[in-house]
Amino acid sequence: MLFTKDTMQRFYSIENSNQHPKMTATRSWLLTGVSAILASTVFTMPQSASAQQRLMQDPATGNVYRETTRTQYQPVVNETMQSHQQTRWQPQTTTETRPELQRNWYPVTQYKWMPYVEGRWNPFVQPRIAYRHVAETHWQSRDQVIDRTTTQTRWVPKTETVQVPHREVTYQAVPKTDYQLVQRGTPAASNLPPSVASRLRPIDQGSSRIASVPVSNPLAGGRSEMQSGMPAERLLPSPTLVPTTTIAAPSMPLRR
Repeated sequence: MLFTKDTMQRFYSIENSNQHPKMTATRSWLLTGVSAILASTVFTMPQSASAQQRLMQDPATGNVYRETTRTQYQPVVNETMQSHQQTRWQPQTTTETRPELQRNWYPVTQYKWMPYVEGRWNPFVQPRIAYRHVAETHWQSRDQVIDRTTTQTRWVPKTETVQVPHREVTYQAVPKTDYQLVQRGTPAASNLPPSVASRLRPIDQGSSRIASVPVSNPLAGGRSEMQSGMPAERLLPSPTLVPTTTIAAPSMPLRR
């Protein structure tokens, strides 16, 4: 369904004459959205090109060139070293020696003369008391002081300053100029020799000037698009059509 600006105005006037309290918010939302679409469609114009053009003439040859100057942005990398502090963990080993009391047990053997009855079980001799050498062993403790060495490893934080490369990219505007030969309709010469480009002069300041030909619509005052290909005797004057802008909006029923 196609809506023009006049159609929407008539629709808006009819709706205002039959307003209902329950439909006020819905109609306001619908008309606001359609108005925004109309405004963006009607008033949106193409942006002008950033390139600047002018005509230049070579006094030596008389050739006329179109000078087009545009701005290009080239990346510029700037790398610097910045100081940053970082913390890292590193092992730290500690060795400590302390005196320690140590008790050791050693065997001690002693020999003693032990009495015994000699000839007790012999009926042919007189029993008597005799002595013999007997070894006796016991354990004896001995205390001594020794040096005990202990090794301990622990992780400790360490803060240090390091140089970290920092890269920053900026864009620098660089003008670029191209020349196009327009006098004889030859193809564009994108790169002219510096000797030729240095002697070019603006067309308004040169001694000779090319006559400017007004550019107009080829269909203005002649055949229209609808009469293209028709014989001359069947051509009829066509009224001047006023350009209108239309938009396509989804159809939706409005409930009262």
